Amino acid sequence: MKPASWQRAFTSYRLASGKSTGYGYGWEMGKLQGVPTIAHGGAINGFATYALRLPEQKVYVAVLSNADGGVISPALVVTKAAASAIGKPLREFKEIALAPAALDRFTGVYEVEPKVTRSFRREGNTLVMQRSGRPPMPLKAYSPTGFFLPDSLDYFEFGLDAKGAVSHVTQFHDGAELRQARIGDLPPERPAVKIAGTAFDSRAGRYELAPGFVLTLSREGERLYAQATGQPKLEIFAQDENVFFSRAIEAEVRFDGADSSYLVLHQNGQQIKARRL
Repeated sequence: MKPASWQRAFTSYRLASGKSTGYGYGWEMGKLQGVPTIAHGGAINGFATYALRLPEQKVYVAVLSNADGGVISPALVVTKAAASAIGKPLREFKEIALAPAALDRFTGVYEVEPKVTRSFRREGNTLVMQRSGRPPMPLKAYSPTGFFLPDSLDYFEFGLDAKGAVSHVTQFHDGAELRQARIGDLPPERPAVKIAGTAFDSRAGRYELAPGFVLTLSREGERLYAQATGQPKLEIFAQDENVFFSRAIEAEVRFDGADSSYLVLHQNGQQIKARRL
């Protein structure tokens, strides 16, 4: 390989807009505690891996796991080990309890970038964060205005304006500080109706979204669920007997009247027709 090609493999590619992708030719480019890194992970059923190289420090850390879920991610283990190896250990957090009223002040919608938002809402005694198009994730408080995401390196600090109201949140991610302005209150929760379980039972079943990728609809008592291949089960709610939606992610399935031979999944601006298996 030519030296110039080798260099391009480890250089973050830039889009036509000038925005850096953080990705070279087959490698992720980033920083750890201010130090340049080259990394990549991989996974297949039953296995997960992650490797990180710090070229300036001549440090290389790799973790191989014979599990693809239910354990601490290899990327997290690798990153913490590498930071300790260069004498710059990552910050550790200790959870504290905050009263529900203290959590309520942080709820709202924050702008990540144009057309991408991050919402914070309180569920019981927990503050839950959700980026648009992604599932909700519970946070834990480590200070009156700081929260960390368990089993990850991300944490959040809320900022206040001169009147003491929350004006923004700063996300700390891979050594970067991403400030996101609060742009409004949470939208009202989408209303749901209760339908007879027997009415849903005719919809329950397996629907093929793509070869090897199936969406399964099921019922447990009065609660309705949808689960895609390799993904967690999500509770869904009825708009009526033909339309069912998720409150965890921005997605819904629609049926054409009484016909249950197929459904249409509406998600991320796409409409995918899935035939019943």
